[in-house]
Amino acid sequence: TVTKDAKGYLWFPYKKQLLRLREDGSCSSFPVGKNFLKFVFADSETVLLVAENRLFRYHIPTQKLSPVMTKGRAIKFSKFVNQIYVDSNGLVWVAALDGLHRFDLKTGAYRLIGQTEGFQDERMMCVEDDARGRLWIGTYGGGLHIYDPRTSAISIIDQKKGLSNNIVIGMLTDNSGTRWISTYQGITLISAEGAVLGRLYQEDGLSTDEFNRYSYLKSSSGALLFGSVNGVNIIQPTALKAQLLGSAPIRISLSGISYFDAQSDSLIYETNWAYGVKTIKLPAAHRSLSLQFSLSNLVRHKENNFAYKLEGVGIGYSSEWIYIGTNNHLNLQDLPAGKYHILIRGCDYRGNWVAEPLR
Repeated sequence: TVTKDAKGYLWFPYKKQLLRLREDGSCSSFPVGKNFLKFVFADSETVLLVAENRLFRYHIPTQKLSPVMTKGRAIKFSKFVNQIYVDSNGLVWVAALDGLHRFDLKTGAYRLIGQTEGFQDERMMCVEDDARGRLWIGTYGGGLHIYDPRTSAISIIDQKKGLSNNIVIGMLTDNSGTRWISTYQGITLISAEGAVLGRLYQEDGLSTDEFNRYSYLKSSSGALLFGSVNGVNIIQPTALKAQLLGSAPIRISLSGISYFDAQSDSLIYETNWAYGVKTIKLPAAHRSLSLQFSLSNLVRHKENNFAYKLEGVGIGYSSEWIYIGTNNHLNLQDLPAGKYHILIRGCDYRGNWVAEPLR
């Protein structure tokens, strides 16, 4: 676990210690005395951690470690713990491979929740609550569960309902309330109401379909980071949702141009127009032009299609759109003399064409 406190300091475990890293790079060590990996802040001075299959309190100012007790006995876990979470009401939830452990720090009440309560799989991987007090729980084989602690009602979202895979190992909520669920087979977007909005796979631009446990983070800017077996995927949720859900207009832009330059007597290839596109003059002996272009759509970009036409050329040349499929390169040979426009347009994998062609 790596977490940030209210002051912006980073905290992480290291060799029976809890380390605090300040923004200036200075690091403070707090001896715990036990090896641990999972921890969470219960308040500004107290950390809850799992060590030796038991739940402990660690008071930072006094550096005192004590077991969390229920009815005079320490809380123990028979199987591996994946996450410790404190909800907005101060209740502690521990997602483990033997179920979901609930503990009330104020009353000492403890309960283990699993398949007998209606979960499809008791192997809990990740958990977080929402504004309505419900818990969103990722399981290792039963998909995503939305659990209401007040009523014990459970809503299950699995592959039958559109989840990309039933092994859920990560979950992040963007600034608009959409949850991004990482699995062993892609990422699924789910609304705050529990509706599947869409899915993302490697063919959509992800580095892979298989994501890693414990490897997900929401940055301070709102970007979503998901670690995978093939690197880290950084997602800008607003832009990607607009494309995936079809709410953003698609644009086409020129990304490269190649031509023969008479003055330098050489072939020129340009990709940067920071100061505007300059006028290009083609000599009569070299009336060829190569253009490279792309769409703003990043979802399943290999399925983008393109077309072009020469507008205003005159007799002998077609003014109809010529479709070139998924090829985003256009090589024009022996261009006719005169004044005319080269128009290029494209559409995404859903068939949505750009409103304005490249001219």
